[in-house]
Amino acid sequence: MSQDIITMAHLSKKKNNLLLNTILFPKTLLLCFIALLPFSILAQSSQEMLEEYTQKYPDSKYIILDKSKNISIDLVDGEIKITESNTEEKFYLNNDFGLAMTDKVYFSSFSEIEEIEAISYAPKKKGFKAQKVEDFKIEDEFSSGIFHDDLKSINFRYPTLQKGSKSSLEYTETTKESRFLGGFYLIEPAPIVKQEYTIEVHPDIEIDFAEFNTENLDFDFQKTKKGNKTLYTWTMNDMSKFDIVDNAPPAKYFIPHIIPRITRYKVDGKKHNLLSNSDDLFNWYQSITQNVNKEADDAALQQLADEITQGATNDLEKVKKIFYWTQNNIKYIAFEEGMNGFVPRNTDQVVNQKYGDCKDMSTCIFTLLEYAGVPASVCWIGTDEIPYTHDEMPTPAIHNHMIAAYKSGDQYYFLDATSEYTPFGMPSSFIQGQEAMIKTGDDAYEIVMVPVVEAEKNKTTDHSTLKIVEDQLIGTSKKVLDGYLKTNLNYRIYDLNEKEEKFRFFSKYLSKGSNKFILEEYDIQNAFDKDKTTEVNYTFNIDDYLYRNENEIFVNLSFREWYKGDKIKDDRDIPIRYKFKQSYNIINELEIPEGYTAEYLPEDLVIEKPWMTFISKYEVKDNKVIHIEEVKENYVQLDKTQFKAFNEALEAIYEATSQTIILKKK
Repeated sequence: MSQDIITMAHLSKKKNNLLLNTILFPKTLLLCFIALLPFSILAQSSQEMLEEYTQKYPDSKYIILDKSKNISIDLVDGEIKITESNTEEKFYLNNDFGLAMTDKVYFSSFSEIEEIEAISYAPKKKGFKAQKVEDFKIEDEFSSGIFHDDLKSINFRYPTLQKGSKSSLEYTETTKESRFLGGFYLIEPAPIVKQEYTIEVHPDIEIDFAEFNTENLDFDFQKTKKGNKTLYTWTMNDMSKFDIVDNAPPAKYFIPHIIPRITRYKVDGKKHNLLSNSDDLFNWYQSITQNVNKEADDAALQQLADEITQGATNDLEKVKKIFYWTQNNIKYIAFEEGMNGFVPRNTDQVVNQKYGDCKDMSTCIFTLLEYAGVPASVCWIGTDEIPYTHDEMPTPAIHNHMIAAYKSGDQYYFLDATSEYTPFGMPSSFIQGQEAMIKTGDDAYEIVMVPVVEAEKNKTTDHSTLKIVEDQLIGTSKKVLDGYLKTNLNYRIYDLNEKEEKFRFFSKYLSKGSNKFILEEYDIQNAFDKDKTTEVNYTFNIDDYLYRNENEIFVNLSFREWYKGDKIKDDRDIPIRYKFKQSYNIINELEIPEGYTAEYLPEDLVIEKPWMTFISKYEVKDNKVIHIEEVKENYVQLDKTQFKAFNEALEAIYEATSQTIILKKK
């Protein structure tokens, strides 16, 4: 990049922040840049644009006039060179555009922003007045659960934005690692008037690309020639925005997008594979991790493995001991910069410093098992943030996590020590249903789907015995939790140190019936014992919960408002996603007061669907009214085709759980 084109960025320290001070085009280039803006920006007045786009997009705060990305994949002196040019222009329909005033451009050690220009355009009677962004600030970005992340961003704020203003952003990015090609999203949180995505490829480079969630879109795709290069172009106009909704899956599950990858390239007549399939991806992982533990302290690791596995009578017991030791003794801390985000540290270093990230912890488990004489594996995997399979996307983009694995017979045990309270034998909740690339040898691997844990293993049982004392409902209960429900409780209480803090928490956590629920006493057992269910025994009272007249008492024994607020709106298209399947068994036994009899019990309800079971049953036994609710949520994700049936089930549940029993004087 020559200095007569752009003033070089320089960094200075100000108020403890790194500032990217005044990255500017010279005045002559700025004039050329304005002259090249799309015709719509210069031909229409602000008022004309407001009238047109407010009518067309009445629910939007701003629109994207033009979005384009052009990727050049070239071959220079036998090396792949990737340059990406990005443009985005917005128009603001009202003064309530909030965060749209600020913007950011991301980069990492694998990419570099070479040129950046941001301008806001204030409306005038004729045309617009341009004002350049003067200050750019570099900040670190932190992403939880990502094992190759040294992400940074250039942050800035558009000046003088108002209703009828426009903004433009242009920047050029070079990608230093050719396996890390980014993608292009065809839908944004604002309507898009015009967009274009172009990939220009050198004749000695082969690419492939995957389109996701584009089945129902009407876009134009062209493959053409530009000199000796191949040009791939996607264009699409007038795209509606997507809205952020509750319980939505990560955007990659439903937003249309395109991801390219370089499969092969040719130098001096010889072909080289880059990412043609999963073999290439595995071979790359092998090449960058082959020296891990080459200089580790063998004697110290052998001694540690022997100490941890002392008393174990078989391999499975050794695996369990080493897994729990790593969970309990190695603190998860992410340190990611450049290739350090991919290459694990030596296990003796991790053991000595008592902390590491996911790849360090997985390698620690694998290595200690190796010293214990137990064959194990390391695995590359994507968390539930990533929806791709290895066939669709054999690139590093499919993996953001590392774990270990042990195979016993036909069963794999997936060992993720970053999930601190997950019991042995269960995968961490965020890798369920994901494909793992399991290293089975120096030159061998296996792709295995991590199973989704059955709803019955993530279970809550709550058994209450109740009696009526004047106008109060008095209860004694035992709540038992297992699986991810137990794990979630542990995460919520582990740092509650004061007795008062825990009591306040459990007063809400155990609440039932109404906001007049009063927790009197509670006792928790086996909270952090990973191999036992957690039990909470508690007593409570609920004031003014029942209704009396002269001869009758009315009581609703369905204490939980099942699925309140969960009815799906008719216009929702985005799937509903939860972290795991779960089930409940709720038993409430009400002692019938002396002199009364059960006059009316609500009708039973049985709903049995592949994705849900809901059973509500009543009976009178031993002078008690017994109400049982059995619920199984047998889904992680609900798609639009299931929404109607789900809403119908909810209507029946609302009706059934609003019913009361009637006790009548004899």
